[in-house]
Amino acid sequence: MEIYDEELGDPTMAIYQRFFAANPDAEDLFGEGGDIYSERRMMTGIFGLLLDLADGTLDPESSAWWVNDHVSWEVTRTMFESMFTCIVDEFRAGLGESWDPQMEADWAEVLARWATVVRVRLDDNGI
Repeated sequence: MEIYDEELGDPTMAIYQRFFAANPDAEDLFGEGGDIYSERRMMTGIFGLLLDLADGTLDPESSAWWVNDHVSWEVTRTMFESMFTCIVDEFRAGLGESWDPQMEADWAEVLARWATVVRVRLDDNGI
């Protein structure tokens, strides 16, 4: 994330563009036209969650609140899965040749650990 920010700046808008292209119905939930300040705030929360999962300061099970919160906003399973794909796809595309196999492996490992918790919470909520 830091390398992307240094080389390209804030990825928030690019990630949301990918996300809304993949999930057009999500714009109704998030607000049509987007609110850059809300989107940046939400993305900062996602990045913080991912960083805490990556460095081990947050156990994946302890992040279940995030899933439950988004379920209450009627975020779908597809949207959950898509957001994290969009984040990684944007970093990969934006960094181009700077993206390396270790980055790919690190992202895959963090997302795989967290995906288990997300799936269980979504199943528990019937989504």
